[in-house]
Amino acid sequence: MSSNITFVTALLDIKRSELDSNNFKRPFTQYIENFKKLLSHLGDKNLVVYTDQDTAKIIKSIKNDKTIIKHLSCDKLKHSEYYEKIQIIRKNEAWRNQVGWLSESTQANLEYYNPMIFNKIHWLADVSESNPFDTEYFVWIDAGIANAQAHPGYFSKDWFEERISEHLHRMLFLCFPYEHGNEIHGFDRIAMNKYAKAEKIKRVARATFFGGRKLEILFLSDQFRKLAHETLDNGHMGTEESLYTILTYLYPNMCNIEMIPEHGLIFDFFEKLQGKKYIHSIHQDRTDLYITTFNSPAQFLETVRHIEKSCIDILEKSDKYVVNNSTDKNLTEQYNKLFKFYNFTEFRKDNIGICGARQFIADHFDTTNNKYMLFFEDDMLMNGPEFVNNKCKNGFRKYESDLYAKLLHIMNIENYDFMKLNFTEFFGDNSTQWAWYNVPQDFREKHWTEHPNLPQNGLHENPPLCKFTHIKSYRGLGYIEGEIYYCNWPQIVSKDGNKKMFLETKWEHPYEQTWMSYIYQKTVDRYIKPGLLLLSPVTHNRFDHYDATMRREH
Repeated sequence: MSSNITFVTALLDIKRSELDSNNFKRPFTQYIENFKKLLSHLGDKNLVVYTDQDTAKIIKSIKNDKTIIKHLSCDKLKHSEYYEKIQIIRKNEAWRNQVGWLSESTQANLEYYNPMIFNKIHWLADVSESNPFDTEYFVWIDAGIANAQAHPGYFSKDWFEERISEHLHRMLFLCFPYEHGNEIHGFDRIAMNKYAKAEKIKRVARATFFGGRKLEILFLSDQFRKLAHETLDNGHMGTEESLYTILTYLYPNMCNIEMIPEHGLIFDFFEKLQGKKYIHSIHQDRTDLYITTFNSPAQFLETVRHIEKSCIDILEKSDKYVVNNSTDKNLTEQYNKLFKFYNFTEFRKDNIGICGARQFIADHFDTTNNKYMLFFEDDMLMNGPEFVNNKCKNGFRKYESDLYAKLLHIMNIENYDFMKLNFTEFFGDNSTQWAWYNVPQDFREKHWTEHPNLPQNGLHENPPLCKFTHIKSYRGLGYIEGEIYYCNWPQIVSKDGNKKMFLETKWEHPYEQTWMSYIYQKTVDRYIKPGLLLLSPVTHNRFDHYDATMRREH
């Protein structure tokens, strides 16, 4: 059966690799590699690509059939109808400084970024007008969609075209809920409300994947042009998504709006099309929450109450489990009431220890359908909103609003195996490389030539520091990556990370130091990829003490 969809995309080196900010800097080779992945799955699909001659050769070497190349260059973008107006705004200091991240962004610092993305809908309209493959539907698909938004394998599935066509009778826009902030991609929110004739814009339309029939595409392309010129003339600019969002409010009868979760990744839509569970994306906005507890219902209750006060989403959007290591049977009734009230599933263990419980959690998490898990011991208390102006001893905030959604977004975009929530811990912090104390001597000598030997007693007065490679941020939440050590403090772990950290290699009697050493060595080998929040949202508080002789590691 011949395809009834024409896919349209564009790929051009606009010098993103030359940006100063690592938050937005990307090599063009990354786009090429991800586009190759996409091409390998488009197979016999109809495709029109706007690109330059060098990239065209790469495309033709992978997908020659049913592929049309349209010449594109930076010089052509310079003659775009929007070019001059965009340059004026992106160089305007008031616009650049309206929010912290904007001055570092692509639309602020790349001459051709907005001129290119503003033309997506017009290129789609031009192809629908000429209709070179005689199809009914036309879909824009970003060349870099395989980077993080969606696995390209969806597009080669037998079911894909039939099921996506059902959504293309009007202009399909995938939208995610978004109600916070004073701007959307740099476009003043109050002004957006005005242009959209909406009391408050509550969603944002994605520009990674959209499309429909010729009639709707041509109409919305014309409306985009009018809206773009009007808003640019009045000094307002975001990205193309800002304008698509306004159009969905102005012309709802022309649009088919499909909602995706707040993280904004479009694979959730394709999962719904597929109609089956997929272990790496099912329940993408849910996690497994694990808490370990020992002989203190009061400690468990305080841990849950602090999570509830600080980040209610963790409780409401998680499947909740508790590993109960208690040896005091007189506490059973109290525990049972709490577990029932907060809807926790209990795993009753006979004091298998802190690390024994951690290993059990890893084994259990491997069997669930959620992509991520969160881990807390019952003396790790999240800080509430009253700590919004408080900082830890290293100067990082103790409270972050909307932390759950931000965590999931960062994990999805960065593909971390695990991310630690706290920079500052009880006995130390993440400026010091604590794994140095625990790795084998031969590794220590090889990796730290200036610090090859441990002190004879106690801690070293000048131990090695953690080596960080990148500092990044998402919606004002800073995070860092590099040679980050593992410890049993609160963290979010991915399904793949869980396997790498705890399941591929197991110890009969695991210790925290053993995992710290093993995971650090795998991190140095770039097999495990950790992240660390520049935040300290958890405070250690063991207020209900027990006999120290009862403490067990495993």
